[in-house]
Amino acid sequence: MQNTQNGKYWEMLDVELGSMQATASTGLHESIHALGVGGSRRAEALVRLEEMRAAGVTIDRTAMRQVLSDMKGGYEHFRWISGRTSEYFPGLKF
Repeated sequence: MQNTQNGKYWEMLDVELGSMQATASTGLHESIHALGVGGSRRAEALVRLEEMRAAGVTIDRTAMRQVLSDMKGGYEHFRWISGRTSEYFPGLKF
């Protein structure tokens, strides 16, 4: 996977992932999108939070701020919520 060889760093959390961990994290992220979670900024935020949780990060206000900060400048073309769901995550609207 491209762009994971240098790892990943979440500045607000002071958490660094090595290259193998970053590759696994990216794989998880894209796999969740492949299960139908996408099409809105909320979906992207939820996927990124799960990526962090799987890497051992406690999901709290700082983690949420990190995600929203990281998303700035790349997802404005999406609505915050699309109302879509996925059969793999019943009851979750994104």
